[in-house]
Amino acid sequence: MPEQDVYRACHCGSGKKLKFCCLSVMEDLGRANELEEREQFEKAVTYLEGVLKKGVSERSARTGLRLMVAINLMRLGNGGNEAIDSDRMRTLVQEMLKDTPDHPEVLAIDAMQELQEKGYPAAQKKFSRMLQKINGQQSPWGAAALYGLGDYLLKDAHSLAAIKHYFQSGLLSNAENREAMFEDIAQLVRTAGLLYPFRLNFQLRPIAGLGALLAQFETATKLAAIGCFSDAAKAFAPIARERRNDWQVWWNMGLCHAWAAEDPLAVMALTAASSEAAAADPETAADCLMLARLLDQPGDDIAIETLLQDYTVGSMTRILMLLDESKRLSRVDEKHDHDHDSATAHEPHNPSSVTYAVLDKPLPEDPDPEFVDWPNVCATLMVFAGDEKSNTPAKARLIAVGRENATGLMAYLQEIACGELTPTGELEVELKLFPEQVLCDRNAYVVSKSPLANVKATRASVARKIDLWFQQPQSLLRGLTPTEAAKDPQLAVALRAAVLLMESYFHRRDQLIDVDPIRERLGLPPTPKFSVTDEELRNLGPLSYRRVDLTTAPENVVLTLLLDAQRTEAPILVPCLREVPHRPATFNDPRITEFAQVSLVRFLQRYMRLEEALEVCTLAIERGRKVKLPLQALATWELRLLVQLNIQERSDEAKDVGLRLWTQYIPKLPELRKDLVTALRAQIPEGPWHASDAMIPTAGTTTAGGIWTPGAPAAAEAPGKLWIPGS
Repeated sequence: MPEQDVYRACHCGSGKKLKFCCLSVMEDLGRANELEEREQFEKAVTYLEGVLKKGVSERSARTGLRLMVAINLMRLGNGGNEAIDSDRMRTLVQEMLKDTPDHPEVLAIDAMQELQEKGYPAAQKKFSRMLQKINGQQSPWGAAALYGLGDYLLKDAHSLAAIKHYFQSGLLSNAENREAMFEDIAQLVRTAGLLYPFRLNFQLRPIAGLGALLAQFETATKLAAIGCFSDAAKAFAPIARERRNDWQVWWNMGLCHAWAAEDPLAVMALTAASSEAAAADPETAADCLMLARLLDQPGDDIAIETLLQDYTVGSMTRILMLLDESKRLSRVDEKHDHDHDSATAHEPHNPSSVTYAVLDKPLPEDPDPEFVDWPNVCATLMVFAGDEKSNTPAKARLIAVGRENATGLMAYLQEIACGELTPTGELEVELKLFPEQVLCDRNAYVVSKSPLANVKATRASVARKIDLWFQQPQSLLRGLTPTEAAKDPQLAVALRAAVLLMESYFHRRDQLIDVDPIRERLGLPPTPKFSVTDEELRNLGPLSYRRVDLTTAPENVVLTLLLDAQRTEAPILVPCLREVPHRPATFNDPRITEFAQVSLVRFLQRYMRLEEALEVCTLAIERGRKVKLPLQALATWELRLLVQLNIQERSDEAKDVGLRLWTQYIPKLPELRKDLVTALRAQIPEGPWHASDAMIPTAGTTTAGGIWTPGAPAAAEAPGKLWIPGS
């Protein structure tokens, strides 16, 4: 065995030096590691247990051996060979706790077991003890425990707490894995279907003038920094008692309660923050109230339930045939699990599951282009194939919003299923929603003859829902509709919060809502703007980013907001992206403008703001010519413009862009020639780029209008000049 540095930290995570921990069993651990690398996990467990039976005198060394036993037992379970033996693991953990009660990794395994057996918040105390012992240091088991807790909280609808624990797990992971782990977490956050405020990176607010309370504040913030959020909230309580009128104290307490999945307490604290901030800053008060509302549960008197009903299926083939015949059910696009280029590509596809959108009325047979009364999706029906080997029958699950709607759909399914669907159990409540959220969440099922018609129909549907929202009574507005609440000055903060809530509900359905026109209809002033420094931005809540004036902001502020927009894809940052290209030249870095415009086009296309996306592409090309962007960058913008024109079915203009790429860019970009020609062939059905023997124009050839020269008019009868970076 190679010589060991006995004064380095022991690999078991105890925090001790190797000499005072696992040194005496390093050879045994090395042998077990070799078996582990060969995926002989059962042999590794047997070998390590044999070493323990022979007798190991040092307690730390015994824990090191048992930790490796635990690792191999978990890998055996994760490999699918057998379920993890919970009794065996529990005994192992108890033995380790007896030997080393403060070992951070042992405490992490203990917390994970408690979570699996008793759930949360029953496991909260063990997680708190684990985090205090880890104290922000690297801990593979601690990272795994927090990630598991994040999964549990996300399934339990504690989204804000789940995301915070995911990121805390990244902080505890090994340095070499941390960047990849954060990227995985960011991807999960973007794709988890969360309301956008839950994807934001909220921070505790600094509080000035605390005096004798400063030590208490530092204790609370330290607890929050290491992940002990419930303890941190309790530590903020004495400060709140002394400074009842400081909204920032209530904000900090509310945020800690929310991160600890103590949502009712978070709602109370954030509502108090809103009340205290209302007089001085109604916009911040509205932010606090919006977050409180998102964490709150509706009362039984107003709640609309999301309900589940399970079924057993008689014949998978027959039920699919019957469901396909219904005019109120439409199959959702499936992801096929075969290779479309393989020999079996055209064989009958037998999916393991099929999903149907259930509509509130039949689809129109042949709607005219101006048709607007599309049916709404009122439920989802999933059908799962059975498994003959395990004798598992086919099953189905109905997910519907509203009890009356659910019972009506159950009767309809029984009618069309001809006995192939048998209900199992009773209707089960999954979620409770506010009525205004249900209104915004309702999706029109649009099936148009072209993508552009689809976009227009969807936007018309959204406009109708916004009109209905103005007449929807809301408990946040004391039972009034937004139109009625606009007449009551005392509801000005609540009305602002209601607009922000509507924006977040629509955003989850990939709809971008401009809040200022809504505010104007309600008699509210436009969203106010203010300037911030880089330091002030760090202390500013992300919900306030929409109010940052970027026209004269320092570049660090602009870049921070752009990176946050890319990470969270939050709609509140779209106004920021719109402002960046209009900054005075003295304040602007062309690279930042380029970054902002690329991000903005991606946002606008996703949210079907096609006209604005087209305008951004056009302005980006004009700006690029003025500042002499590299030709490769300009060609990319031309391609983006081409895509936008095609989406809007403006084929003549798209062909003009194609000819411009063909004559003015391809001759000067030999390294991109193949990619550009491929893109042109994919985007434009007719043109010289389709001829197999077409001669690609070369630099210096005369074309109609000549080759564009940035900053100078093209010569009509002479070869044009093309600017190249560095020339």
